[in-house]
Amino acid sequence: DTGKIFLQAKDSYGNNRISGGDYVKALFTSVSNHDIQYRGNIMDTSDGRYIISYSIPMAGNYIVSITLGDEPVKYCVRPSDPRWDSREYDGISVYSSPSFC
Repeated sequence: DTGKIFLQAKDSYGNNRISGGDYVKALFTSVSNHDIQYRGNIMDTSDGRYIISYSIPMAGNYIVSITLGDEPVKYCVRPSDPRWDSREYDGISVYSSPSFC
């Protein structure tokens, strides 16, 4: 399987980083055999965003581990629930992540 993961780096206050150069690592480990691992290819867009592309030739379930520096990345997989795309913003309230993140 092939795919891409888009990563936005944040500072300690939760603001988007606007420069690149961080050490990012993505590791895909087979659930059934932890000796089977694949690394993602990292593209630094130099603006705090990173594109992680991967190609996994062996079918199965994998655990994805992404680190920024030496810290594990907290991430939310975009849900496929229809209400995600219908979210309305009133221009006043501060957005908070959904409970499933």
